[in-house]
Amino acid sequence: MIGENYFKNRNDLIAALKNPEKGILIHPYLGNLTVIPKKFSVTESKTHGGLAKFNIVFSAAKDVKLHSTK
Repeated sequence: MIGENYFKNRNDLIAALKNPEKGILIHPYLGNLTVIPKKFSVTESKTHGGLAKFNIVFSAAKDVKLHSTK
């Protein structure tokens, strides 16, 4: 993760990954996948003006209702 909204985007992703409910992962080749985040780690570097690399493990979600924010 890098860019203009680095801190906000990083914090938003961390908050989403800490949520044990299922959600939609938009994969560039496999399309939309319903997943649950299991564990993650983040490594940050100031070398490029702020860079965060995420290592994320998901499991496939089955027969669980999606959480709605509406």
